Order: sequence, then C-alpha cells, then structure tokens
Amino acid sequence: MRSATSSPAEESQDSMSDSSYEFLGRSEGDAADLSDTVSVDTPIPDDISSLSDGFGHDDDEEEDDDVSVAASSQHEPAQPTTVEYPQTDAQYTSLDVSKSLASHDTELGSDIYQKLSEHVTTDENVLQAYEVIREFGTADMPEVFRTYGHPQIRLGAQMAVSTQVLPTSRSYRILYVGHLDAWAMDAVNAHIGAALHSSPSSSRYNVFQEPHPTGTPSSSRVQLERSGTELIVDHCASPDLHQRGDDTHLLVVTLNDGSRLRFGRIMIGSNRHLSTAGGELPDLIILGHPRVHSTPESELEEARFRIIRDVLKEHRIPVIDIAVVRPYGQDAYTFDSDDLRLVVQGRSEDHDYTTLKELPIDVFEFLTLEPEQLNRHLSHLTATQTPRNSTTGTLASRAWSLMDTLRTFSKANGRFLLPSFLRERELSSTEIFSTMWVCVLLAGLLMACNSLVSTGGTSVSLATDGVTTGLPTRSAPSLRGTVSSAAVGVCYSNAPASCTPYAPASTASIGEPRPLEKKAEAAPPLDMKALVDWMDLWAYEPINISNFTIEATSANTFMITYPSHLKGNKRKPAFYVRVLKGSEPVAIRVLESPEGKEVTLITSFPEDTFNVSIYGSRRDKLVQTTELKLGTPPSKLSHLSNRFRELSRTVRQDFAIIQGTVRSESQRATERLSKRLDGIDELWKTTLHRSQWWSQQLQESKSTVADRAEKLASTMTAQWRIASDSSKSTLKQAQMTWNSVGSRLAALGRQGSSFGWERTRPLRTSKVVLQARERSLRLRCDLETRLGWQDSRSCQTLRQMELEKEAQRLIDERRRKGRAWGWRLDDDS
Repeated sequence: MRSATSSPAEESQDSMSDSSYEFLGRSEGDAADLSDTVSVDTPIPDDISSLSDGFGHDDDEEEDDDVSVAASSQHEPAQPTTVEYPQTDAQYTSLDVSKSLASHDTELGSDIYQKLSEHVTTDENVLQAYEVIREFGTADMPEVFRTYGHPQIRLGAQMAVSTQVLPTSRSYRILYVGHLDAWAMDAVNAHIGAALHSSPSSSRYNVFQEPHPTGTPSSSRVQLERSGTELIVDHCASPDLHQRGDDTHLLVVTLNDGSRLRFGRIMIGSNRHLSTAGGELPDLIILGHPRVHSTPESELEEARFRIIRDVLKEHRIPVIDIAVVRPYGQDAYTFDSDDLRLVVQGRSEDHDYTTLKELPIDVFEFLTLEPEQLNRHLSHLTATQTPRNSTTGTLASRAWSLMDTLRTFSKANGRFLLPSFLRERELSSTEIFSTMWVCVLLAGLLMACNSLVSTGGTSVSLATDGVTTGLPTRSAPSLRGTVSSAAVGVCYSNAPASCTPYAPASTASIGEPRPLEKKAEAAPPLDMKALVDWMDLWAYEPINISNFTIEATSANTFMITYPSHLKGNKRKPAFYVRVLKGSEPVAIRVLESPEGKEVTLITSFPEDTFNVSIYGSRRDKLVQTTELKLGTPPSKLSHLSNRFRELSRTVRQDFAIIQGTVRSESQRATERLSKRLDGIDELWKTTLHRSQWWSQQLQESKSTVADRAEKLASTMTAQWRIASDSSKSTLKQAQMTWNSVGSRLAALGRQGSSFGWERTRPLRTSKVVLQARERSLRLRCDLETRLGWQDSRSCQTLRQMELEKEAQRLIDERRRKGRAWGWRLDDDS
C-alpha cells in the first residue's frame, strides 16, 4: 500500500533536508535483509513519479511482502496531515482505524464520536472534560438508581486532558489485565490506534522497492510511505498474586511471549519501597473489570481484582479502567481526579447535583470518546504518572530480568539448563558476555554478604556499566525501558500464533528525548535478608499441600500450623491467607514462625464467625478453607447496652405501631365527625327553612291569633270565676268530710289498741315463712359478702336465726329425753 496523499506544499527546504528515508525490500530468491538509510538534500515534490531517477508508482504492488529492515533517526514532529500507514500481518498500526473511520464518516457523518466539554482548572496545562451521557427522572428511573434516594439521576463521563497531544513514537505497548472479551480488546485497540493517529506525524518515510522475479534485473520502481505507530498488545487474564508475611502483595504478570513483569514492594532498611522487575514496562495498562455475579467465587474474584488494581496503581503507570457491563451493583472504586471514569450524580429539589458513585467506563462509552481528546488524556496520564527524571538504568528497566536468568541456570533433573536457555533466547555474544559478568558480580555479592555478616556491616551497593544501581524507590519510579536489542514478537490476545519478530530500532521514540542520567541518587542501605527473600520468592515454585491446622489463640489472633510431615523442612510452602467476615475482606497482619504463620486481625471485631481461606502462591489455587469464631466476647456492659438497644428498638417499633394506629383512628374519627357535621349542617338548613316557613305562617295568621287570644282570654276569665266559686264550695264540703273521717279513725284506733299480736303469731312463726325468710337472708348475705361487706345486717340476722334454731333444737332434744324418762314438762319449762 502506498500513501494516497502528498506532503504539504508549504513544507520548507530545511525541514525536508532533515528528513530520512528507510529503504525496504526483499527478493524472492534471497531471504537476507538489507539495511540502508537514504538521505535527500533537496525538496521532494508531491508526485514521486517526477523524481529525476525515474522512480514511480505501481498500482499492483503487494504490501504484505514488505518487511522493515533498517533503522531510522530521531526528528521533531512535523505538521499534522491525513496520511495512511503501511500494514503487515505482524504489526497492528492505526491504518485499520483510519480506514474504518473514513468509511464511517462517509456513511454516518461526523457525529459518531462524542466530544466532552472542557473546563479550565488551576493548572494551565490541564483541562477537565465532562459530558452528560443520560439523565433519569422519577418516572423513567431504573430500580438500580432508586436506592440512592434522589428524584433526578444523571450519568456522565469525566477525565482530565492535557493541552498538548501525545508525541508519536515507534511503538506503543498496551497491557490488558483481567478478563476482557476478544471483541472488546479489538475495539479498544482500534480506538486507541485512532487516538494515536491524531498526533502530529513525523517526517520519517519508508521506501518500498517492487519485488522482481528471480533472474531478472532489479526494478527501479519504489514507493514512499509515512511510518506509523505500532501497537504491541499483551494480555494477562489472571496474574499471579503473592502475599508476603505482612499486608503487602507481589504481582507477577505473564506476557504473551512468556516473559514476566513483577510489581510489588521490598524492604530496604526499615522502609518498604516500590520495585518492578522483568521486561520493558507498558505505556498503558487497561484493567478489564469482572462481570457482576452474586456468587462467593465472584466476590472473591472481585476482592482479588481490587488488590491487583491497587498494586498496579501504586507504580504510577498510566491505567484505564474498562468494563464490558456497567457494574452498578458493585461497591464504588477509588479514582483519581485525572482518571477516565463514569460518574453517577444525583440531585434533590433544593440542592444541585452531587457525585454519588464513581464507576469504570464501559466499552461502548469508551468507543464514543473523540480520538483527539483520548489522545490528550493519554498525554496527560503519561506526563503525570511517569516522571521523566527517573533513572533508566535501574534493575526495574532491564530488557530481561536477572531473576529469570538465575532461575534458568538452576538444576532440573540434575542437569543445568544453560544450553536450552541459549537456544531459546538466541542471545548474541554481547548478551552472553553480559550474563557472565552478572554471574561474576553475583558471586562477588555473595562473598561480600558473608564478609558483611561476619563483620556486622550492612551497606552494600551494586555497580554495573558505570551507573550506581539500587532497587528503585517510591520517590523515583522506574521508566519504561528502551527498545530491547533482542527480537521481540508482536502478539495479539486473540492470535498468539501470528507473532513475528521485528528488527530492532536504534531509537526508542520520535517524541521528546529522555536522557539517561549518568549518576543516580545514592541508594539507601540494602537489607540483604530482604533481597534474599525477594530472590527466593521469584525462584521458588510453591508446593500444593493442604491439611493445615488452624486454631484460634486469642480473640483477634489465630495460628496456622504446617502439616507434621513438613515441619522439619528448611523451605516452607508458600501460601497466603484471606479472611472474610460475611462477604467483606478483613485486614490482617501475618507473622512468620518456625511452626507456621500467626495471623492477627488489625481491626477489633465483636465475637462472630470468620471465613479463613488458604491459597497457593501460584494461580490463586484454593488449598483449604474453614470457619473460626473470633472477636472480643461481649461484656456485661455491652450485653446490657445491646439489651437496652433491643428494648429501645422494640419501644420505637411499638411506638410507631401505636402512632400509626392513633393516626388511622384519628383519621377515621375526623371522617366520622365531618360526616356528622355535614348532617348537622343539613339539619340546620332544614330547620332554618322550616322556621322561616313557620314565621311566615305566623306572620300571616298574626291578626287571627290575636283575635282568638282575646276571645279566649275573655272566655277563660269567665270560666275562672265559675271555677273559683265551685272550688270554694268544694273546700267547704271537703273540710266537713275530713272532720267526719277523723272522728271515725279515732274510734277505730281506740278499738285496735285492744287487738294483740298473739293472733298473728301462728302466721309469723310458721315453718314455711321462717324457711323463706332464712333463704332470702342467706342469699342477701352471700351477695353482700362477695361485694366486700363482711358484717352486714342481713348476715347478723342470719347468724342470730341460726343460733335461735340451734337453741330450739337443744331444747327439743332435752324435752324428748325428759319425756323418755317420765318427766312431765310443760312448754314454759
């Protein structure tokens, strides 16, 4: 393929004189690579066919047979133009992106991307970009947003962008960490390629020669193509996570070519310092967030992913979080103000929008970002996350790891692996010589360790190639290294078999130069025990074992004891411990001992059941899990406080129930009262209407009533007179009758005084009357006794009657006995 556009006509002679060309070609009979650099001292016209040497275009040229075999030199970026880049099967350039975008722009227009609104910040070189993606009201709000308790919710994309674009370079390394689908990685790669394509292109060109059949003269027809940025993509779905004796973690990421990158902390003196080891560091790390599932395995995977994310972000490498599905149900992640993220905001009626949650951006929203803004976002991350004054000759930026080399030299089945190492690596004589020097320096280092241990010294430093080298510290993180001199494969996550080595380049990038400091800062005293532990961690292959003994030793401490058959071994098995309370991970502190590991909960908890899991140090293999009862048992005071809280909660619930009942009853009473008031109102209206009618009737019959009243008054006066006369005569007659009746009553009284009670005795003392009286008195006494009247009159009379009855019985008994003896007794005796 050749360029479809030409250079700008305004390009000056000086800029073109500084240009360099790469001569690319390969014959069918000879597979040897040719290398040459062509310089042009005169301006290049737009049409290549007008060159004086007769070079021209060939429409039938095959672009897949061209392989770059020459190095280029470093130049300043040229003016941005619309160009196309050469593409091969082994190189992932931005050509596909430019072609696809061109077709999309033709078919769908220029609105396929969403440009975020940019706002000024306190830093004049940084802008904050934000744009609302979607808004929800109360009517159309999904259930997942109703838990926030806000009537209005909106989603927005936010990130920080630089005012300068990202300088173009020969290659751009991307490392995917986590489970991300192949189609998503392809789409993200294409979009990042489009973003890198928006940077100003350099004045570097490749010259392609037309292939010719064997035995024919060499063709003079060539083609010029502008060089493009190559994406080197690696994918590690499940990195190895190792836990040291304390709460620090070490991360091992395996790349597509089998090399490894290691991230973590080591002890230097009494402090922990960040350190990386392995191959060249990536320019960008993309974290693929796991999908949301409500299973214990997914919760463990999410907790493990959070630890991996924290370890990678500590090393200040540009990181972008991407999820296939928006994880609304997960806990919020911690983002910096510069990161690309999805912001969930809510607003109530009386307040403005506030941030409720920050989530990783999803793939579909990421693909809608404008490439130019994404380019400036990558430029800002590169400038802030990777300082330019770091030492490039440290252990962290080696193209190959010292630990990998030493592990390769170890014995396997009693034989050294040096020949296989040389065959696999295909090292040059310079690298073999460097490896021998490393072995010599390591032997000297071990001898120095022995002498220092015997003399009590602790200060050790390493010197290689005239640069003082130490383990990198947090204040000076290591840069990504320069291009390795060995051939490196360009691998895709979905096509690992198509990896093809490309030729080395003499420079790292076309962008801003990164000078190598001749002398680094003085390294702190090196803790040899920490260095030996670090080396042993990477060289040691863990043993798959189980049957650990887990016992609680105190309220917040438990002991993990090695199995009995491994207690005598000098090298203990490598594993790490995870403690969960429910589904939440618990922070722990681990202390090594000859018998095992003592684990202490950093935070004190009340007594509860905790899930303790033991994982192998390789691939996070679950070895053993159990449940322990840990935590501080509740004291009497806490028990009383808990009881008081339960009682108060019960009282509040009862009060709420009573309050609801009173509210409902008051509402019912109000309704009934309003109904009655309505009835009274209707009755009052009816009464008023009737009173008005009666008043009208009264008013009409007023005269008639007055006449009748006058007549009635005269009639009543006459009748009153007649009645008074008759009453007077009646009184006289009654007085006469009363006098006669009184005389008769006086006579009867005089006659009744001689009438005695003896005549009524048989009636009053009859057995039937006495029994009836006794029953009535007994019933009344029982009733008064139940009512609380202990000494009532009826009870006294009843007791008196019982006494008289008993006395009469005794008298009758004596009389019966006297008569039996022949005594003559009258009633009185």
